[in-house]
Amino acid sequence: MRGLASHFVWTRRSKESLTLDLKHAQAAALLKRLIIEQADVPVQNLAPGAAARLGLSFEALSAAKPELIVCDISMLEALGEWMGIPLYDAFDDASPPPRSGASHATIHPCGPFPAGDGKTVMLGRQNEREWLAFCDKVLLQPALAQDARFTSNSRRSAQREALHALIVEAFATLTAAEPARLECSDAAVALAQEGAQVQWDTEPGTATELGGRTDGPAPGVDAGHHDLGATGKPRIDGYGK
Repeated sequence: MRGLASHFVWTRRSKESLTLDLKHAQAAALLKRLIIEQADVPVQNLAPGAAARLGLSFEALSAAKPELIVCDISMLEALGEWMGIPLYDAFDDASPPPRSGASHATIHPCGPFPAGDGKTVMLGRQNEREWLAFCDKVLLQPALAQDARFTSNSRRSAQREALHALIVEAFATLTAAEPARLECSDAAVALAQEGAQVQWDTEPGTATELGGRTDGPAPGVDAGHHDLGATGKPRIDGYGK
């Protein structure tokens, strides 16, 4: 769309932008100043722990501006051991591109790929840094990142059939049970599973204890209770029936 990726346009409609290199020595201090002086509700979805390392945690910001509402986005906040895994989700209210199944319509590679053991791996590559790491550490083909057909997302999308074939070939010797190689590129990756294969890991005070009555603007509202039982695993319909 006029030189911009369509998903970029969809999610940034009516917004203003300012670019900061957060690794610059003065960038974090400048960003904190902007938040304290101009923001009411800062929202961030950096990798887990990144905001705190920049001095932009809730504790640091609220100490300087108590009325600030700080929103940190994490898809699996309650599942402790998964909190450090990069994940992506999107909600777009613009007209969608053509259907592409579980694959992203405008980003590639981003979707399901078969592993050598017959299982399916879900990949999410969102930027050039992740693409370079994917070629080097997962595909073990660093030169592929410099292939003229794949040097930008638009080119990779245009050549998705050729790239898909190369990835499938590289994955032919890889099993889904080898997470270390898949995860070493620091991008989103997961094993696709059927419902019966999903393992539910819970911790005290998190998913198993959600629900019940709560007080707020309307005291005593019943938030609903989902009986996960002694195993912490929901029953078929998710309502204990």
